[in-house]
Amino acid sequence: PAAAKLLFRIASLKLKASPLRITRIEAGPKGIRFEFDQQPAVDPSRVIALIQSGPGYRLDGRHLRVKADLPSADARVETIEKILSALAGRAA
Repeated sequence: PAAAKLLFRIASLKLKASPLRITRIEAGPKGIRFEFDQQPAVDPSRVIALIQSGPGYRLDGRHLRVKADLPSADARVETIEKILSALAGRAA
C-alpha cells in the first residue's frame, strides 16, 4: 500500500540524515526545515552551493530552510531526498 511505501521512504530519509548529523527535518506544504547538530558532518561548500542554487534556500543558524510549493507528501519526500543527496555529495 502507498502508506507503507511512504513510511519506508521516511525511514530511508532518517538513515540518510543521521550520518550528516541532521537532527530534525520538518516538512510542510510551503517548505522544509533541516536542523543540524552542533557539529554537522556536512561540507560547508555544499550548503553554500545549495543556497546559491536558488532563491528558496536560506541558512538560519543551525537551520537550513527551503521555501517551496510542496502540496503532497510525495513531493516533500522527493525534495528532501534530493537535498540530502546534495548535502552528502551524491548525485540525486
